Amino acid sequence: MADWRGALNFMKTRRARRSALIFSFWALMIILVSTVAMTYIVPGQTHQSAYGDDWNDLGAFRADINNMGIETTALVSSPLLLSEIDHPEEAIFIVSGVERDTISLPRFTGDESVIEFSEGEGYTTSEILAIEAFVESGGTVLLMDDFGYSSNLADQFGLQYSGHRLYDEGSYAAELGADYIWVNTRSAFNFTTNSGSLATIHPCLKDLDNDGVIDILDPEPLDPAISAFVTEADAGLCAHRYSSDGWDFSENYHLLTNAPSAFEKATSYNPVENRYAIGKSTLDSYLDTNDDGNLTVGFESLGIEGDEQGPFAVYVRYCEDRLCIDAD
Repeated sequence: MADWRGALNFMKTRRARRSALIFSFWALMIILVSTVAMTYIVPGQTHQSAYGDDWNDLGAFRADINNMGIETTALVSSPLLLSEIDHPEEAIFIVSGVERDTISLPRFTGDESVIEFSEGEGYTTSEILAIEAFVESGGTVLLMDDFGYSSNLADQFGLQYSGHRLYDEGSYAAELGADYIWVNTRSAFNFTTNSGSLATIHPCLKDLDNDGVIDILDPEPLDPAISAFVTEADAGLCAHRYSSDGWDFSENYHLLTNAPSAFEKATSYNPVENRYAIGKSTLDSYLDTNDDGNLTVGFESLGIEGDEQGPFAVYVRYCEDRLCIDAD
């Protein structure tokens, strides 16, 4: 009984009330900070890892590139590290499977009276600006996505994903099923209807002296009288064009896609802004805009909106320079 009364008397003292007030203050601060942090930290699932070997990882892809003698590095922290690359014109930044675990903190938008308290899903604004600076410095970005969280990065270059599945009754792989669609492209370097072939912008096709040896493997790229004997091991990333019968200078390619999406028609092609639709689906393709897995034919008089008809751009090239002519 005495102990209880002693504790009660202590709680009435000034020191006890001060301690309780301090404890309450810090407890409230911890709850507040935790609540704000959970707003900006969004957990995601690991997939398409460059070091994983699961079905949706890129470990085999990285191994193939390394076997060609190409050095690869995984930026597991942030694209902000792109600024540390000494020669961006010799680097390719591959973006695949962007996750939603973005940590986004409040930032000033440039207008001193406006603070942005949240970011879009995927990359933060600072990371997107770092990638854009990498491109402006001569770097190359290969963005591979469909229903992921890289849409805010595509937006930076004027592109928009449709967000719907693409079906193509005129070009699917019958032996594999309707999910597998062939994108067959001819004259892949005719960026516009009147540009003609611009194949010389591609290092695997550029042969200024027309001696059959591409310039990067030719000891004298401007002298047709001086050539070189090229082996498959010499070809590096161009090894897919090597043949014992001669170099393959074809400008056609065939790309097999699995359950693809497509770009919005309005943004996929705009030569004024240096965006060129390279690979397209056929006229028999459609976007499943109502996401029911079936082709829906619209009847305007009945108020039924049909799925959007093709063709749609599946592969788009963006360049800092007009027609990519000055690109290295």
